[in-house]
Amino acid sequence: MSALLALLTLPASAANFADRTSDDSPIEPSADEAVLVFFRPSKYGGNKPAVVDGNGTIVAQMVGKSHFVHRVAPGEHTFTVWGEATPTLKATVEAGEIYYVKMDSSMGAWTARFPMVAMGPSREGWEQVAVWLERTQRWTLNEAKATAYAEQRAGDLQVVLAKGERVWSEYDDQRRTNRSLTKDDGITEALR
Repeated sequence: MSALLALLTLPASAANFADRTSDDSPIEPSADEAVLVFFRPSKYGGNKPAVVDGNGTIVAQMVGKSHFVHRVAPGEHTFTVWGEATPTLKATVEAGEIYYVKMDSSMGAWTARFPMVAMGPSREGWEQVAVWLERTQRWTLNEAKATAYAEQRAGDLQVVLAKGERVWSEYDDQRRTNRSLTKDDGITEALR
């Protein structure tokens, strides 16, 4: 079963639906939305894992040394990595705030694993976030390609989302804390 699931989850890393951008405009939230910045400061592990929201929409493809800006309505959200181990992060966010999510990498049984870690002013490693971001380049999602890919792989995507929820339910308290963005993690001005 594990080998079958690995085969179902690997292709999201093989597809290309992200584009490098020259946009370096400041990241600013609006009064009616929150901003999540997903960043991967390392190229370790290769691959380009996709981040999928709880509705099955691909929101980022985490190329090494990249960051993505994703805007959401205030409230609760779930994000899962479409790849081995399907790490999941829960977020409770407020409008007008910016939140940061670091993607780590480690070796898995079949390919690298990419857990997401919530970052915030009171969390371990926060003082390094600005340095890590300087080492990354902003990428954007080619939404048409990402949507077509998700539609083509809809059955596999539903398996990934279900596994992500199961994985979340198996996290111990420490992992849940590390993989939960809270309102306290938000800031009003982007890190530079």
